[in-house]
Amino acid sequence: MSLKRSSFVERRKAAGLTQQQLANMARVAVRTIQGWESGAYIPALTPLQFWLLCRALKCSAEDLARDFFPEEFKDSETITAESGGDLAPN
Repeated sequence: MSLKRSSFVERRKAAGLTQQQLANMARVAVRTIQGWESGAYIPALTPLQFWLLCRALKCSAEDLARDFFPEEFKDSETITAESGGDLAPN
């Protein structure tokens, strides 16, 4: 079942980027961006691509994760290094 990622589309448009521009910045094919936006599939990115995507969209990793996995963030608090979540140093 596909789920259109309207928040991701809105984030891209708010950044003033076309699908092609975002694809170039994240080093993926434009069809990949189209697939993410249509909900056909979710990103499978290298750490570098993930960072490039966040940088291009001027968003945090959590913002991007919420765009693709909103159900995972229902009823949960923001995880920060200070809260002792997974982002805390070892």
